[in-house]
Amino acid sequence: MAIGKRLATLPTKEQKTQRLISELSLLNHKLPARVWLPTAGFDHHVVRVPHTQAVVLNSKDKAPYLIYVEVLECENFDTTSVPARIPENRIRSTRSVENLPECGITHEQRAGSFSTVPNYDNDDEAWSVDDIGELQVELPEVHTNSCDNISQFSVDSITSQESKEPVFIAAGDI
Repeated sequence: MAIGKRLATLPTKEQKTQRLISELSLLNHKLPARVWLPTAGFDHHVVRVPHTQAVVLNSKDKAPYLIYVEVLECENFDTTSVPARIPENRIRSTRSVENLPECGITHEQRAGSFSTVPNYDNDDEAWSVDDIGELQVELPEVHTNSCDNISQFSVDSITSQESKEPVFIAAGDI
């Protein structure tokens, strides 16, 4: 929570992101041995908070941020030995696609689950470079800032205040 308050004092998103990365890097170095997330439904140890994966979200007044927390699942938090720290240069990132065979989905099942959709667009109706020459562009009228340019609505408002008679406008006139 203190990190978010410190981030809120910085003016730009880039500065907030740089500060968040440095704060999380410092947090990683000072991370106690037995840390866990109390909201998780399983016993685990927090191994590290990858500071390079953090991102500051858009907000005008505050500085919300999103972080990843790497955990190691264990059988019993109180009795399991504390996991050894692995230097960050030895940690290998994996992509979800590498773990798909472990999920029981074979390559054939993955390939069969996708289908192609034909293109129903008529290519004859597509725009070509020749069509650009046929386009007509209307340029907006140039308005000058003078007393003669009072809008019709303003004139009607002034007139209606003087007459005190109700003005009826049909829907088709709009």
